[in-house]
Amino acid sequence: MNSTTKRSSPKIELRAESQRQRILKAATECFIQDGLHAGTIARISEAAQMSPGLIYRYFSSKEEIVLALMHRQISTGNGAGLLGLPPKVVTTRICEYLRRWLAGDPDVPSATLILEMSAESTRNEAISRQILKVDGEAKTSLTAWLGDLLAKSGAALSEHEIAIRVLTLECFVEGLLIRAVREPTLDMELVEKSMDNLMATLVPLPAGNAT
Repeated sequence: MNSTTKRSSPKIELRAESQRQRILKAATECFIQDGLHAGTIARISEAAQMSPGLIYRYFSSKEEIVLALMHRQISTGNGAGLLGLPPKVVTTRICEYLRRWLAGDPDVPSATLILEMSAESTRNEAISRQILKVDGEAKTSLTAWLGDLLAKSGAALSEHEIAIRVLTLECFVEGLLIRAVREPTLDMELVEKSMDNLMATLVPLPAGNAT
């Protein structure tokens, strides 16, 4: 091995990742409070309590920060790991996310920020491509999950019919995000019952199982 070859130590890499997460946390706070356009590097620098020059060591631009943050925010709930889970478990996960967000938990994706990013995608091609990529991953996961459940229920549906049900579920969940932003006092018991009703129409129970 060449002794002059420089390698990052685990400690240095851990420090770098910690700094990146610190910047992303500060950016989240700024974008939620000020919006994507008003959330400048200067504002992020102030919130993170680090110089703009140090921020640029980890992110080449504000757009790169937005893209990294967007992937983390949106991909958290993209449907990965759902395969094999019963509808009630998925409903509980979605409702738990909304409960935690409405309670101000900073460790869950922000519905407000997701909507901000969706609006920005109409003006920014890079953000639009990233959203389409994450949406595509979510659709693939949801299609696999729903198709598996429908097959186990004995329902013989075409790919087109499954796609219709996936779209219905996507629209319902995305509508919940908008409703949660507009209505911070959202009745989560009502939400959960609504989701249970929707799941019952999307995924019929196996023959002979009436409960």
